[in-house]
Amino acid sequence: MPMRSLRHPAGLPWKELVDRFKGSAKVVQEKLDLHNFMANLAAEECCKAVMQGRFVVLENPAQSYIWELPAFKELAGMKGMVWVTCHNCAHGGKRRKYTGFLTNVPGAQEALGVLCSAREEDAPCDFSGVPHLPWTASWKDGRVETLTAPEAQYPTGMCVALAKLIAACPDVSPALASQMPYAFLEVFSGPEAPLTQAVRSALAGRRAKPTEDENGPTSHFRA
Repeated sequence: MPMRSLRHPAGLPWKELVDRFKGSAKVVQEKLDLHNFMANLAAEECCKAVMQGRFVVLENPAQSYIWELPAFKELAGMKGMVWVTCHNCAHGGKRRKYTGFLTNVPGAQEALGVLCSAREEDAPCDFSGVPHLPWTASWKDGRVETLTAPEAQYPTGMCVALAKLIAACPDVSPALASQMPYAFLEVFSGPEAPLTQAVRSALAGRRAKPTEDENGPTSHFRA
């Protein structure tokens, strides 16, 4: 059941949580607090980076109430920021997940903003030609297994598109590919997130050029 609303993007008031979740309300509140901390941290760091003249990419499900949080609103209003949406299936995903990006990376709309017109699960995808996988939850070992976790990792095509954008940014140092363990800072996405490797591969293909700081990149990114 929803823990947020458009009126309360940071989470429903305590009384409503108790009415909706009963004895689990405390656990739900703790989950909201953690998620809000992570979301606000990402958005606030992006705001700082933009003010410093750096490039950022911030991603969430396009219809998430998270975008309504004040830090996200502040970021969206900053000069040069654009809103880009796509369906993951357009980039190799198996489900028609609606994804949103706030970014100031040049060319993001052209590279990422691709949508699929096949709205029904049993309709063939515009890009793969086969039906999308369903969103229906399933039972496993006596518990409900949702489909959010498998969809959290970007499909390969999306990683490649993002990596090409990042590698083409002005003043991005190819030294990222060899000097940093993670060429792309994938906040909270887990150790197996494939975007890091895609960015390393894209940057490795560029000719190295001198930077002002030999100990690090001239530009940083937030995901």
